[in-house]
Amino acid sequence: MVSSKGSNLKDGYFLGRDHKASTRLNYQHFWTSNLIKDLLHPEIKVDRSDMCIADVGTGTGVWLVDVAQQVPARTKLYGFDLSSAQFPRSEWLPSNVKLIAQDALAEVPSEWHGKFDVVNMRFVLALVGSEAKYKKLISNIRLLLNVSKSAAAQVARLMQKPLATTDYSYDASLISRSESRAESHRYFPVEAQNIAQKHDLQLLSWDEMPIGPTHQSFWNQSNLLALEEMVAVYDQQGLGGEGDNLRQIIDRLRQEHERGWIIKASFFRWVLQVESI
Repeated sequence: MVSSKGSNLKDGYFLGRDHKASTRLNYQHFWTSNLIKDLLHPEIKVDRSDMCIADVGTGTGVWLVDVAQQVPARTKLYGFDLSSAQFPRSEWLPSNVKLIAQDALAEVPSEWHGKFDVVNMRFVLALVGSEAKYKKLISNIRLLLNVSKSAAAQVARLMQKPLATTDYSYDASLISRSESRAESHRYFPVEAQNIAQKHDLQLLSWDEMPIGPTHQSFWNQSNLLALEEMVAVYDQQGLGGEGDNLRQIIDRLRQEHERGWIIKASFFRWVLQVESI
């Protein structure tokens, strides 16, 4: 299912797609780029002018706009997203950037098979709710990559660390949910490597970049903005009870941030490369 409208939960996206949500995505891009210092991992080479690069879950296309300033002008840059609602007008984009509405979990059209030298995917994994969908994403990434042994995929996400009740005053249910979500980061590299190997990909690199004091306020703000988007979506869908619960969490988070308490998190990035043939 491809959507050109706002969030409706039916398409599996529980965040917003209005101008405020787009601002959050752009803000998140800029501060995480400042954290990791590069848009593409140093292991990924983009030194040919005829390369094709894809950004899966492109959102506002901001990553591609930045990449366009760092690669040869003839490099073709494509952004794919479930919805076109946050796409800028085409005349506001670099001439070599094209944004397309395409569900990352749907079957990949044959015209895209093997077309790309590099596939980038940031923050999408946080929205994937099952192992089956996770495997489907990796499978689709492999279909997008060409058969060259230098073709590579860069996958990144923000993931919070397990919370400690001695450091946080959240209610027990919130701590429990957060710990369950964060526990998976310990095994993520192993899972990534196992799944990658099944699709003729090798795990070339795995990096963890903790969010330190200089970026902590940016992370706090991004987190609160995302939660507020979820409240708005729940309210739009008539799920007022869920929205009220989130409002309480947001209020407590805001108070705790003011006291200097934080949600410890890291930016994870891994590079998958097509195995030599």
